[in-house]
Amino acid sequence: MIVAGLGFSSRASVAEIVEAVRATMERFGVAFGDLGLVASIEKKRESPALAAAAHQLGAPLVFVEPARLEVAATDVPTRSERSLALTGLPSVSETAALGAAGGGGRLLGARTKFGPVTCALAETGPTRTGTPGKSEE
Repeated sequence: MIVAGLGFSSRASVAEIVEAVRATMERFGVAFGDLGLVASIEKKRESPALAAAAHQLGAPLVFVEPARLEVAATDVPTRSERSLALTGLPSVSETAALGAAGGGGRLLGARTKFGPVTCALAETGPTRTGTPGKSEE
């Protein structure tokens, strides 16, 4: 299963978020049907654009728990000073994707930036157990 991790500014639109996910999947040669989760950080919970984008993408939206983010943050290739200043994370999209993928998960590559949106993809691993984050529901 593929997890799309998302970071974005408050001005990002639904269309920009959806396009970022689709373009990133295309970049990595991932079939759209393999998308299983859309993930972000708790700070983005109130974003109506994120909820609507996840709905359009047909994937459940999860907000990764801080403990999982902390572990995942040690394993991401990107270090954004802006992201560190705003969230304490080196890359919101990579950290959310990897944190939601759970144990054994791996990033497909560094995040991709599309205007006000960054997207990273992670693949869940064979040792994945339990719920990866807090569900939108």
